[in-house]
Amino acid sequence: MGRSRGGLGTKIHQLVDGHGRPLVVLVGPGQAGDAPMFAHLMSHLRVGRVGPGRPRTRPERVRADKSARQMRSWGCRCR
Repeated sequence: MGRSRGGLGTKIHQLVDGHGRPLVVLVGPGQAGDAPMFAHLMSHLRVGRVGPGRPRTRPERVRADKSARQMRSWGCRCR
């Protein structure tokens, strides 16, 4: 998907739950950073509820790089 010094490359970006199980998986160009993909990952997040109701789209906590502007501007409480 993306060209790097070694040729074409890709990077897999994932959102996982507290047990490491994948919730969202996106494949992007190899030279793309992690912070710009954060908003794309969060926009695809849907966690179904046990009972009736809409799926959750905002997690209670996020572990991320708090120095990245994209993540702080999203409004997450980064650890």
